[in-house]
Amino acid sequence: MATKIPSQKKKTKQYKRGIDWISKQVELEVLFTVKGTGGLWMPLTKPLKNGILLMERFGTGEKKHIKKSLLSGIGTTSIPMNRQAVLPLGEAFDNLQRYWRNSTVIEAVAKDDQEVIEMKRVICPDFDPDGFKSYHAKKVIIWYNELIEGIRNASN
Repeated sequence: MATKIPSQKKKTKQYKRGIDWISKQVELEVLFTVKGTGGLWMPLTKPLKNGILLMERFGTGEKKHIKKSLLSGIGTTSIPMNRQAVLPLGEAFDNLQRYWRNSTVIEAVAKDDQEVIEMKRVICPDFDPDGFKSYHAKKVIIWYNELIEGIRNASN
């Protein structure tokens, strides 16, 4: 009797420690920021007639009813580069992931202005200094940290 060999799934190329590239693993189009609150949020329901929908914070599971008018999608966010080009946010996250080797950016880096300037070069090596400010870089770092933590929590 022949032994049946289980079919093997095609493995995707993974980065060290088992996390795929953020741009490939996370659908940024379904993530939103909410005015007046921190973090990244995902909709769980369609908006009701009054414009309120149930949202869940990425990685934490916290749920809230939020007005649609307070949402801003991050899926179309991009970083201005020199020569009028733009870098999609997913690629910026991948640049941070490559540099930090799947670790979160340490909190002190996001608070030190000189370190933030260096992180701007990591996030987007050819950034437009007039269009990509330090406070933009700090937001990208905060979102990146939240994504990495959420992915780790989901994996465990």
